[in-house]
Amino acid sequence: MKCGLIVSIVSIVLLLAGFTQADQPPAVTAALQSTLRVEKKDGTLCSSALLVSEDGYTLTKASEVRKTEDHRFVLPDGSLTPVREVERDSQLDLLLLRCEKTTGLKAAHLEESKSLSMGQWLLSPRDGGREIRAGVVSAKRRSIPSAGSAIGIQMDLGKLDKGVRIKAIIPDSPAEAAGLQPNDVVLSIAGEPIDKNQGVRDLIGRRSPGDEVEILYRREGRESKCLVRVASRAHIESYLSDDDYANGGVSLRADRFHDVLQHDVPLGPADMGSVLMNLQGQAIGINIARADRVTTFALPTEAFWPQVKKWIEKDRAAR
Repeated sequence: MKCGLIVSIVSIVLLLAGFTQADQPPAVTAALQSTLRVEKKDGTLCSSALLVSEDGYTLTKASEVRKTEDHRFVLPDGSLTPVREVERDSQLDLLLLRCEKTTGLKAAHLEESKSLSMGQWLLSPRDGGREIRAGVVSAKRRSIPSAGSAIGIQMDLGKLDKGVRIKAIIPDSPAEAAGLQPNDVVLSIAGEPIDKNQGVRDLIGRRSPGDEVEILYRREGRESKCLVRVASRAHIESYLSDDDYANGGVSLRADRFHDVLQHDVPLGPADMGSVLMNLQGQAIGINIARADRVTTFALPTEAFWPQVKKWIEKDRAAR
């Protein structure tokens, strides 16, 4: 017992103080070897991905990777691997992929998480598997209900003959990323005409974070269309309240989860999809949402692995 305690303390000291490849604990090696980087084509880190089988099946956060062809998947040695999309699940916010090669990767050893207790040490990869961070279980496992959906526009309440005018665009919002601007007039959302502010809220509110909606708008007399990805309302409100945007913001989707583990491992939105591991090197969850500066949610293994195994078995049979 005393020896095990000493090993755990030494492991944490190594994690927090920094370490080399030679002296890192086995749990650190296991976490890094199961992590794949998911980048936009310009090299920007989008999410992490977790290898869950030796034949290349990999999980990542679905709402961060809408189209696999718009991303590149980077192995630990820096090489790229082609991937095939197998299953996308909006309820779990998970995307199952199959990598054609897994050089430098080793599948995570998935275990149940029910034995976790408050204050127990955990670790997760950061920056797509380039480093490790440690933290503890910080709250009881629970469900996270919906806080609503939004795209980051404030509407002008003035009445128009057709459409609703945008008064302001929230910085770093899906609306800004899609190119919408103040004074644009929203004419329709997903093909449904808009004639009042409430209509915008209602139509966006029906969507799940990560969904894309087509918006028809008029700018300086010309009509155009754009695709906008829906976010959790919490994602938008965190900017308005100046909550943690200096430290990377919160995930596009940070709610609507039936069962989560909460911990305080210091991660960013782009670190979601990485493994949550105990100090014995067992994967007990997958990081799914950064909620604020000190709060990250992870799906416990029991919440996703039974379903993911069915997807994998079905795909293997088809192949």
